[in-house]
Amino acid sequence: MDIKQELDFYRREYYRILDFLPVGVVVISNLIIDEYKNEDIYFELHYINNFFSESTGYTLDEISDSWFETLYPDAEYRSQRK
Repeated sequence: MDIKQELDFYRREYYRILDFLPVGVVVISNLIIDEYKNEDIYFELHYINNFFSESTGYTLDEISDSWFETLYPDAEYRSQRK
């Protein structure tokens, strides 16, 4: 097994374990704050666990493009969370 296959295996196992947690889990990467606007946060959504999906009613595919806006539709509340 090469290193990429091994990493993929452990990533899948990690996500499988997260599905048993009784709290919502979101796995993201590449957090970049726009220094000029200081408003926009860009990141890549990789995974949500079952509890998160059941609690919010969203699947990963439904929120992957703009999940922050989807989860916090009120702009004022969303800016407070940032």
